[in-house]
Amino acid sequence: SFKFKDILAVEGSADAVLTLTEKKLKNVKSEVINLFSDKAVKRLAQKAQNLEIMFLDPPRDGFEKIEELVLKMKNLKTILYVSCDLHT
Repeated sequence: SFKFKDILAVEGSADAVLTLTEKKLKNVKSEVINLFSDKAVKRLAQKAQNLEIMFLDPPRDGFEKIEELVLKMKNLKTILYVSCDLHT
C-alpha cells in the first residue's frame, strides 16, 4: 500500500476544512483557500511547490488558475483532476 509523507488539503469551505482538521489525521495539513483569488493561488503555489502529486476536485466553474499553480510546482509528477463536465 502507498503512503503519503505529507498531504496538503485545500478547500474553499471553512466548514469542510474544520471537519477535516477535527479528524486529526497524521501528516495532513488543511487550509481554506479561495481558488478564484490571485493572491490565494500565489500563496498556495508557494506552499505546494515541493509536492509531487496533486489531486484536484475544482469548483464546477473549473480552476482557471491551474497553469499558474502547476508551473510553480517544480516537483509535480502527477495531476488527478476530477471534472463534473463529461466533455472535459
